[in-house]
Amino acid sequence: MTKMVTDAKIPLVYVNRKPVDFDKLPSGVAVVASDERVSGTLETQEVCRVLKGKGNIVVLMGELSNEAARTRTKDIEEVIATKDCNGIKDPRQA
Repeated sequence: MTKMVTDAKIPLVYVNRKPVDFDKLPSGVAVVASDERVSGTLETQEVCRVLKGKGNIVVLMGELSNEAARTRTKDIEEVIATKDCNGIKDPRQA
């Protein structure tokens, strides 16, 4: 898609999803999206802080075809596995 629209000299802005060729986008193509790794980590650290490292949570995951959903879920699992947050459990994972 990127090549097709840039060849036609049509401005292109990807919104909320990074294209596969994100690292090689030509000039004139923009991406507006969050860094899922940062957002998943920050949101879980705040949940951990509020729960004081203990309690039950339920993680709602988006579609598996969505890289952002998979990345945020992985970040959640990594933060919950830390020493400060390992008292937090998802009862569905027990």
